[in-house]
Amino acid sequence: MENRTSALALQIFIGTADERLLKPHAFYQVHRITGKTVTTPSMERMINGTKVLEIPLEPKSHMRVVIDCVGILKLRNADIELRNGETDIGRKNTRVRLVFRVHIPQSGGHLMSLQVASHPIECSQRSAQELPAVERQDLDQCSVLGGQQMVLTGQNFTSDSKVIFSEKTQGEEKKRNIIAADNLKPFQSTLIYTPATGYETYMCLLSPDLKMTGDAMTCFF
Repeated sequence: MENRTSALALQIFIGTADERLLKPHAFYQVHRITGKTVTTPSMERMINGTKVLEIPLEPKSHMRVVIDCVGILKLRNADIELRNGETDIGRKNTRVRLVFRVHIPQSGGHLMSLQVASHPIECSQRSAQELPAVERQDLDQCSVLGGQQMVLTGQNFTSDSKVIFSEKTQGEEKKRNIIAADNLKPFQSTLIYTPATGYETYMCLLSPDLKMTGDAMTCFF
């Protein structure tokens, strides 16, 4: 949102992830987070039955905000079924997207709406416990000659966890190689040692028990 001289309101709500047509999720809604560590002001609104979180975008902050006040709340199945007539199918739909929308005033009293959605977010507690999660790595760059070791610290690493090195070239992802991790103890917060490669890469960690999709991997540069 560059070159704006007046404030706008950024609207955030929880949308579906498994349907082609993005729409508000029936079983999840946005939740306003407050506390000493939250720095961004926000306000809850109900728009056509959907809870929306509004965050001001100000020219003085270059129309940028830190999204630290947004949570995802799981609604009770019984309440949703009584209100909207939803069925048990919704109980299995645990993937959501964060949807960001802004309305920009135009000449003649019209509005131009811009909207973007996040990658799918898995809200199932079981899946979250199974996913490997990288919390820290001791290297964020290495020599082009390679030969260095990287130490990864995280959770839910298993003895079968793999590290995928891949390289992006002109918008395309090309998988280069998959390297087995060393010194792992199943289901513990342990260290992963893997040799750093000799080309520009970003790295993804995944568990082979899960589907090898972008949603199941933890990636960092």
